Amino acid sequence: GSRLVGRSLLELVSPGEVDRLAQALSQAEAGNWHGEIELRSLEGESLPIELSLAAGRGHGAPLVALLRDLQERRQREFEERLLAQIDRILLSSPRPQESIPTASRVLLDALDLDRAALVVFRAGQWERWEIERDQEHRRLITGAPPEGWRGARQVDTIDTESPTTAAVFGPFARGRKAIRVVLTGPSGLIGYLLLISGRPNAFDRRTTSILGLIAPPLA
Repeated sequence: GSRLVGRSLLELVSPGEVDRLAQALSQAEAGNWHGEIELRSLEGESLPIELSLAAGRGHGAPLVALLRDLQERRQREFEERLLAQIDRILLSSPRPQESIPTASRVLLDALDLDRAALVVFRAGQWERWEIERDQEHRRLITGAPPEGWRGARQVDTIDTESPTTAAVFGPFARGRKAIRVVLTGPSGLIGYLLLISGRPNAFDRRTTSILGLIAPPLA
């Protein structure tokens, strides 16, 4: 609310929506108008809203505007589509070697991230799968991830400059940020998924929420 209160709709509207808002205001003068439109905060953040405009009675009467934030609804719709797509991929093949890399790439594309590293315990040893948008590598790693990671939050940021992190997930390019997802199944710990990005603020609340939903089916 503080990002909008006291400011004009004409000041808030996204540049590409100015003509549409002008048409809406014109229609509302003759009665009312209802639709969706994109606003912008002072920080440049996109604010999708549902807008209702109603004209007052008589000459010079004010125009009443009702705004409803659509961010949460769009977030839920995005999460549902992504989860459904990943579920279909995971069910498309009984071989994790085929379905997991594909699902990871979909996740990278959807969240605009650089690469993923999946560390899993298979056949009595730890194995790392390095997944990028167009390629993947699998290799055994010496030693197990730290025991303390088991009790960590399911989704949490991780220090990419730590030697322990690099030993488990491989080296990181300078300036990269990463988030770790604990994968737990009915039999216990399955492993860890690491997602890496060089984009500022890549791991916001939206991303954390989505990864928490995706972790169980992926495990």
